Parts: sequence; C-alpha cells; structure tokens
Amino acid sequence: HQQDEQPPDDTPLGGGIGLHGEGERWAGDSRDLDWTYGCIALTDADLDFLIARTRPGVPVEIRP
Repeated sequence: HQQDEQPPDDTPLGGGIGLHGEGERWAGDSRDLDWTYGCIALTDADLDFLIARTRPGVPVEIRP
C-alpha cells in the first residue's frame, strides 16, 4: 500500500482484486453464486453503467 502497488497474486494478502462484470461464463446466472474470489462482481449492465460515469484510477472504498 505504501508503494502504491498491488501485491503479487501469490501472497497471503491476495492480489488482482478488482471490480469486474460477469462475462460470458456467468452472464445472467451469477446472482446466487460465489464466483468472484474476493473481487467485487457486478452484472455486465451495472459495470457498463459504472464505467460510463467514472474514469480509471478513481479510488474505491469498500465498506462492510
């Protein structure tokens, strides 16, 4: 965090965590699945909505 870098994927901290859509594999079927491996998953339509209103690099705070 102090170096403003993402940790490697193979550490106990995890890595590669992000926001993503369903993609072809889960399109329309992801609501009741735990398929994200720690990421924040959105429907493809919701992700398109978010992308149209933000820009890369916008900080995201995840709260319980």
